[in-house]
Amino acid sequence: MSAPWRALCPPSARLLRDPTADQVRRAPAGERLVLVSDRPLGRSRLRRAARRGGLVTERELLVLPGTRRTLVTIDEHPTAVRLLWENVAAVPPGLTWASLPVSLAVRLARRLPWQWTGSVLGGHVLIGRGS
Repeated sequence: MSAPWRALCPPSARLLRDPTADQVRRAPAGERLVLVSDRPLGRSRLRRAARRGGLVTERELLVLPGTRRTLVTIDEHPTAVRLLWENVAAVPPGLTWASLPVSLAVRLARRLPWQWTGSVLGGHVLIGRGS
């Protein structure tokens, strides 16, 4: 297991990266699946594939900056995302020219609706069970 976020997934679950609804639909009833995407709009792509494929969603994770090089993994839930921006996200000490733009980006992220986080970028993991 090379990705730390995999520790949050059921050990016997089958991983599908950027799946189609047909791939999800072919899963046997009751099989645990982990749908993964690092593509732009990955959250909506995974939700659509799960819905159309008949997957019952059990958990959704936001993986930043992505699933291949993970720094932070949180539940895709308003409280978890707010805690990320209010208590975890900070401008690293020692930045020079980038301090101002990074500070502005963090300040903006704190004011935007929680759904913005990861809506365009970031990795998404959807854990579910075939129906």
